[in-house]
Amino acid sequence: MALDPKDVGELQRALNDAAGKASILWTSFVIFQLYLAIAFGSVTHRDLFLETSLKLPVLNVDLALVGFFVVAPTLLVIFHFYIFLQLLGLAFKARDYNTLLMREARVASDRQYLRQRLDVFPILQLLAGPRDQRTGFRGFSLRLMAWITLVGSPVLILLQGQVTFLPYHLE
Repeated sequence: MALDPKDVGELQRALNDAAGKASILWTSFVIFQLYLAIAFGSVTHRDLFLETSLKLPVLNVDLALVGFFVVAPTLLVIFHFYIFLQLLGLAFKARDYNTLLMREARVASDRQYLRQRLDVFPILQLLAGPRDQRTGFRGFSLRLMAWITLVGSPVLILLQGQVTFLPYHLE
């Protein structure tokens, strides 16, 4: 039995699987950002002056202060790059899904019904969800959430790390 490349059900399953994986990564990324913000915020000028080791919240592990301020932003950038690669793959699958729906489902209500079967991951809803999810206040809310978690907060956390570590550079 040959695989049908135009099978909407198969493409929908692949899209939902990819969205599930991306959702876990996105949630982990948001938690990691929160963790770094707390860790950066817990460093005082006294800690920088005395070069005391940094006790990570929750984990209760002592880390060298300078090493933490080198490794943590690097990990954030690598994780950020990886999540964007995963979301790019999701976007390509969503594009293929949208193209196939436009070609195979001629009636708009059928397309809406098929789109409602998609995973509730916010990025997927923005890319291929039902029309009411992509437009209006819901669409604006989803875009805002995506921009804050994927663009705004990583930049702000990197800046927070730089500003926190800046007094260390003074003699």
